[in-house]
Order: sequence, then C-alpha cells, then structure tokens
Amino acid sequence: MNIKIETTGKREPNGRLSRKRRERAKRYTEGLDKLEQEMISVGTEARQRIYGVSAKLSRDQLAGSAVGRLVLGDMLTRIQSDAAFLYEQDARAYYLTIEGPQQPSAVDLDRVQGISNGENVKRKLIAKARYENARKAVQEAQNAVRLHSNLFGALQHCVMADRSPVNEAMMGSLREALNALVRHYGLSGNVGKRAA
Repeated sequence: MNIKIETTGKREPNGRLSRKRRERAKRYTEGLDKLEQEMISVGTEARQRIYGVSAKLSRDQLAGSAVGRLVLGDMLTRIQSDAAFLYEQDARAYYLTIEGPQQPSAVDLDRVQGISNGENVKRKLIAKARYENARKAVQEAQNAVRLHSNLFGALQHCVMADRSPVNEAMMGSLREALNALVRHYGLSGNVGKRAA
C-alpha cells in the first residue's frame, strides 16, 4: 500500500501545512473521498465491462446481482427483487441450520462462519419453517404450471447462484417463481407489471 505524504492544502506562515483542526479534517476527508472513489471505480468498471451496465447505473447497488440487473433492465419489478432477496436469506439460513455445504456467493461480511453446536434450537426451527413455507409456495405455483416451467431451477440459477437467465423460458419461470414468493411474503406492489 502506498502512503502518500500530504503536500497540498492551506499552509502556515512558516510553510508547514496548517495544523488547525478544520484544515486537517478537510485534508483527511478529501483523501478518504479520493480513496473511496478509486476503490468504487474498480467495481463499477467491472460491472460495465462484464455485464454491460451503463456508467450511470453501475454505481447502483442493484447492479451487483443478476436479479438486480434484471430490475435495472425493466425485466423484473422491485417487489420481485425484494422477494428474491428474502428467499435467498431464508435459503442461506436454512443451509446453515442443516450444516449443509455453503452456496457459492460473493463475500458476505455479515456472515458468521463455522459450525454451530446446536445451542439455538428455536432459531434453527424458525429458519427451517420459513424456508419450507417459501418452498411450499413455489411448489404450489409449480404445480399450477405443471411441466411447462422449472421454477425451482430458475430460482437456483438466478437467485442462489447469481447468474443471468440463459433464455426467455427461464426468465418466465423466474417471474412466476418470484410472483409466488411475493404473494407468500405478503409484499405489496405490482407483481405482474414491470419496474417503472
């Protein structure tokens, strides 16, 4: 890591950089802002290069996931995105309770690593019930469309594995699955309409 010596800013009559509290704070925050912009630019440039997101939208938090990019592209609604996020949280909590293998994902700084020793049984039962209820809602939607769609496959591919849908059929399956989850979670909004 390069440490840069401050050379710009207001100076005292003897030529030294000003030691006033406000001047030091201003130099410090300007340096942090510049460092933050440099760090963010790496991620935003990658989103532009890899996913073809515009420069304006690349700073949006939604551009960081496949479902979010579908929302930005007006292919899903925000409510469907919220349902996908809740489903992913429930699924990951369930996988932790059964001590199953971790799903591939980006770094989650809030995740607690390691295997629990079964101390919080109530939390495990709640996580299991939430996930099973969400799967039951998707299963009911799957039964309604029969073999014409693969709702669980679309959820696994697009939500859990964070990949873009490979064709229009998968996109339709994802919409159906997310609509079922919107109803299950009781989210309000326009389920069938596209984002505005």
